[in-house]
Amino acid sequence: MNAVGQMVYKETINTKWSSKIVKKVDVSGYTKGVYAVSIENKGIIGIKKLVVN
Repeated sequence: MNAVGQMVYKETINTKWSSKIVKKVDVSGYTKGVYAVSIENKGIIGIKKLVVN
């Protein structure tokens, strides 16, 4: 989500066959600013701040 709460990217990844997933997202086209990255796994949600310069 961007600073005003708009979702700018969403993806669902099937983790049935793997215990660790590495995902790279190209943010080069994003406007500079602060974004919230939310990851959910088995009902647990983690949120991290992403700064795009």
